[in-house]
Amino acid sequence: LRSSIPSRFIPVPEPLDSPPLPTHASFTPLTESLAHSVPFETDADVSVTPVANATRSIHEHPAFNQELSPDARSLLKALRTAHDNESRLQAELASSVDEFAAYRSKADAGREALLAELSRLRNAELTKPKLNVVAVQKGIEDLRRDCQELMTLANAQQSSFHEAMSTFVDRVLAAVPSVDLERIRVERDDAVRARLVAEEALRNESNLRRMLHNEIMQLKGSVRVVCRIRPVSDNERDARLTAVVHGDVQSPTILTLTNPRTGAQSQHDYDVVLGAHTSAESVFSPARDLVVSALDGYCVAIFAYGPTGSGKTFTMAGTPEIPGVNFRALKVLFDLMKMREETHRYQVHLSVIELYNRHVYDLLADPQHVERVKLSVGRDESGVVEVKGAMEVAVESWAAMEQGLWRGMQSRSQNSTAVNERSSRSHCIVRVRISGHCIATGRSYRSRINLVDLAGSENMERSGLSGTRLTESKHINQSLSALGGVFHALSTNRAHIPFRDDKLTYILSDALGGEGKTLVYVCLNPCVTHLAETLNSLQFASRIRTIRQSAKPNTQPRPMSASVS
Repeated sequence: LRSSIPSRFIPVPEPLDSPPLPTHASFTPLTESLAHSVPFETDADVSVTPVANATRSIHEHPAFNQELSPDARSLLKALRTAHDNESRLQAELASSVDEFAAYRSKADAGREALLAELSRLRNAELTKPKLNVVAVQKGIEDLRRDCQELMTLANAQQSSFHEAMSTFVDRVLAAVPSVDLERIRVERDDAVRARLVAEEALRNESNLRRMLHNEIMQLKGSVRVVCRIRPVSDNERDARLTAVVHGDVQSPTILTLTNPRTGAQSQHDYDVVLGAHTSAESVFSPARDLVVSALDGYCVAIFAYGPTGSGKTFTMAGTPEIPGVNFRALKVLFDLMKMREETHRYQVHLSVIELYNRHVYDLLADPQHVERVKLSVGRDESGVVEVKGAMEVAVESWAAMEQGLWRGMQSRSQNSTAVNERSSRSHCIVRVRISGHCIATGRSYRSRINLVDLAGSENMERSGLSGTRLTESKHINQSLSALGGVFHALSTNRAHIPFRDDKLTYILSDALGGEGKTLVYVCLNPCVTHLAETLNSLQFASRIRTIRQSAKPNTQPRPMSASVS
């Protein structure tokens, strides 16, 4: 059969493992290229294919109806199958062509729409600046209108504000007096409460301080003894005089006395022992507490005792370059008053007198214009001992006090003796009267400081005195003896104290008695030639050191509103 059929009518069978027939997608490139090259003829006969022609030729062949071999039949069956597949693929291709045509139509319509939109946008860009100018002009007009409205509102509010401020100022000015009065009242009440609290605290502090200070002073003793050993002078050193009195460097209260014959030493105990090279400030230091006591209302006496030439005047008065106890004590007095000026009020009066030949004279009186008058001593209406007729100068500053001190001491009676070329022949007493008032407590204080430079006790035979000088020495020794008698009576607690035996003790009675405090500087000459006077002075110091009376302040309670007289 194969040999009888022409070769052009017999299709070549595909191998069993050949790839599958092309799908609809395989025709896409072809259809696309055809779509872009020539239009499709939808009415053309697409069913006539080479496979169909071959099949038709086989059926039309004269030998077709003849009996076929099995191989031929198999091939024929494969050919029929290929024909069926081709028909199906042709149908799918036709459907794809129709679908592509629809897509192309949509694409053309979209392109036209895009071109129309592009044209519209180009026309819109040309009109945009004009629209912007119009919008800006409209915005400017709106802003101008808003600004005008705001200016009108601001002017109205400013006018209203001025009216309100004017009314407020009038009300404030009307309320100021009442507000000030209320504020003043509140401040006054606060100040009164604060003052009461401060006054109470001040009273407590003042009472505690005074109590502690006075307890310390009582423990130390109302009468304290300070031994001062003066340095050996140049003349004594040239004469090779031996010093027999020494202070103990290890103990400031021990004095050592050496027997010039045997060399034996004895020790004596006092409140303070000041060596030959002690500074003037250290000499004054024991007296500082008594100045504080004077401001608290206690009568105070500080005096120097000792034989002629032992350094009493230098201890009390000193020199302009090295001020003594008098100047240092009163300088401290004014310093303390300055510290207390916010809580206390003080008045200070100064008088300077001397006892010469048992008579009292005023050293502040001008000897060129005032005749030297003998003054009397007595008690005033309040029982305080006063020197009647003595000048009392109100002193308000330390400078005025210093000037008055030098003026008084320069008028003191002095003469030379065989022992001292410039010996004080009188007892010089600097009297400072203090009137104080504590503002917080309402308590007034009245006290006095007595600074005494006693005349030197002398051995009549060694001094080489006669006539007037001998009389002076007798009166000096009598006064010192009376002073020793008063201390002896105090040390033995006698009921009667002989203050009136001498004007010296009478003037100092307020300070030497139970309501006062006393400090005695016992001045000593260290040389062996003055051993007898040194022993007498040490006996005097030991006797008065046994006095331990209890001092009381001289106070006068007054209402808070009372003034200091």
